[in-house]
Amino acid sequence: MRRLAILLCFLLLPAPLLADIREEAVFTIAANGHHVGEMALEFQETDGQYRFDVASWATGIFGFVTRAQYDGWSEGQRTEDGLLQSSLFTSRSERVFKTREVQVRFDVSGMPLEVTITPESERTSHSHPALIPPGRIDSLSYLATLFLPLAGTCPGPADLYDGRRMTRIELMAEPGPEGRLICTGTYRITAGPDHSLRKG
Repeated sequence: MRRLAILLCFLLLPAPLLADIREEAVFTIAANGHHVGEMALEFQETDGQYRFDVASWATGIFGFVTRAQYDGWSEGQRTEDGLLQSSLFTSRSERVFKTREVQVRFDVSGMPLEVTITPESERTSHSHPALIPPGRIDSLSYLATLFLPLAGTCPGPADLYDGRRMTRIELMAEPGPEGRLICTGTYRITAGPDHSLRKG
C-alpha cells in the first residue's frame, strides 16, 4: 500500500501572540480505542527562531512487543506569513528490529539540501535532495505549527519530507467544547515507502 490515510485530532486553546513562546504538552496515543503510547512535545521560539522537540514511546503490550520509541527535533524560522519553515530536521527511531537516524537540511525555500541516514541501507530512492521539489517542510515543524496562534483556524495543507518519503497533510477545523478547536484531516504518502514496524 503506497498511501496511508489517518485521522488526526488535536485540541487547541487560543494562544496570545508573543515574541517568545515556550509550550510543553504530553499526549496519549490511542488506536482503535486502545492506549498504545505516549508523546511529549516541547516548542520554543525566540526572535523568530524556533526549536521543536518530540519524544514518543510505545506502552502496554504494544510497547512490550515492539520496544518502539522515537526522539526527534526540528529547528528553523518564522516566515513572513507567520508560519514555520524548517532548516534542520533530526530523528532517531528504535524498535526491536532496528534503529534508524535521519537528518535533513533545508534552504529557505523548503528545498532539501542534504540528507544523512544511518544506516545507509535505510536510504530510499527519495533520499536524494536533487529529486525533491521545493516547498517542503518536515513533519515535526508542521506539527509545531499547532502551537502557534493561528486566529482560530488549523494549519493549511502542506507537503512534507522526512528524508525517505514525501507526504501530504490536510487539516480541517471543527469547533470543540470550551472554546477549543479540533483539527481533523488526512495524511497521505505521495512517494516513498509506507510506515511499517516490519523488518526491512
